[in-house]
Amino acid sequence: MTDKRKELSIFERGEVVGAWKCGISERAIVEKLNHPKTTIHDVIEAYKKDGLEMPPPRVGRPPILTERNGRCLLRTLKKDRQANIKELHDNFTQTADVKVSVRTVQRYLHEQGFFGRAGVRKPFVTEANRKKRFSWAKERKDWGKSGKT
Repeated sequence: MTDKRKELSIFERGEVVGAWKCGISERAIVEKLNHPKTTIHDVIEAYKKDGLEMPPPRVGRPPILTERNGRCLLRTLKKDRQANIKELHDNFTQTADVKVSVRTVQRYLHEQGFFGRAGVRKPFVTEANRKKRFSWAKERKDWGKSGKT
């Protein structure tokens, strides 16, 4: 059996129901198809109860951004960390084939731990200001020393 489980496909569910209809026990189906016994049991019970060979519909609206789109959005963000959300949204919609709102982009970035806290670019210290700072520091060179010697 594999470590990571996903939902059974329609074909696999059909195999389970077909085997059960032929009189094969759940335990034998588990051994033949190599799926967990609870999964096999749930598929058979859903078929007995509701006649469903397909999985029941999922609750809630599916997310519009796939994992791949999310990675693309993060790459776009990391190219220019100074860009605001509207610029980021425009760059992302040009790159990706999915149309999403600015709010969706913002919500996804918040889920990933990115918030609107871009660092401010600071200007370089001019030569004149450097000399003023140096002289100011020289005047106060004895600040850290205690008066006791």
